[in-house]
Amino acid sequence: MHYTGPVYRPPPEADTPLLEVTYGCSWGKCSFCTMYHSQKFGVSPLEDVEDDLKELIRYYPKDLKKIFLVNGDAFALPARKLLEIAELIHKYFPEIECIACYASIRNIKRKSMEDLENLRKAGYNRLYIGLETAYEPTLKQMRKGYTKEDEYNELSRLKEANMDYVALLMLGVAGRGKCIESAK
Repeated sequence: MHYTGPVYRPPPEADTPLLEVTYGCSWGKCSFCTMYHSQKFGVSPLEDVEDDLKELIRYYPKDLKKIFLVNGDAFALPARKLLEIAELIHKYFPEIECIACYASIRNIKRKSMEDLENLRKAGYNRLYIGLETAYEPTLKQMRKGYTKEDEYNELSRLKEANMDYVALLMLGVAGRGKCIESAK
């Protein structure tokens, strides 16, 4: 398997095979995050992705239902590239129902509604999105690169595309004295 730098996956994906399609983070500016600071963002060559699928087929049943794309920012890839990857995944695991990965509001915003619908049809159906908070002052402080309005707009578009997501939140991130505002 080709893994570049540290590999992270959400706890619910503990038993899900991991397929590297990117490494590092395309944003890398969040004030609180050190997950990928040692790794510059990059895209895995399709040849490596296919080699890894050939290796995974030796360890997982051909009727595998779910796969998780690593690393931190797989949904940053253009829809065309994500669809190519889905096609490769289905070639080796034709029963795949769910392609899961991390995503950001910025990644989603760059995709058209048609892109999201096509990605959903191809199996992309579990995005883990590090929202952290919808409290605007804290979003700015955290340097997430988007607004609360962006969060609501992009999550609505995912719902419209019938795409499941998991919103990752950081409780208490607004700090002492701001818990009520942050929770609202």
